[in-house]
Amino acid sequence: MPYVQKNHPFPVTSCGRRRSFTTTGSPIKMYNNSPMLKTAPGKKFSVESEGRTISYGEKGYKIAKCGTPRAHAYCARSSGIKPCDNPPCPNDLSRKKWKCQGKRSVC
Repeated sequence: MPYVQKNHPFPVTSCGRRRSFTTTGSPIKMYNNSPMLKTAPGKKFSVESEGRTISYGEKGYKIAKCGTPRAHAYCARSSGIKPCDNPPCPNDLSRKKWKCQGKRSVC
């Protein structure tokens, strides 16, 4: 007897596979009525923006409290990254989480 997984968010198709989309192409709504976001491997956060999913943040890397030397170091490093053409970009989102203003982390 095959294993049957219960409470899976994706329905089984006629061939027996689970797909993350429906026949209409709209994303499947999950637990709290938010669209399911696919996070890239190795990334911690993801955001849906203008029909695209933006993944950012290193997995296992904790965001330090603002105003600490570690936070200042991250803000100084990331301030040198060239701005993207189609915002928001992962660097902008990460700097927002770290509360960066210029090369400093400000509370």
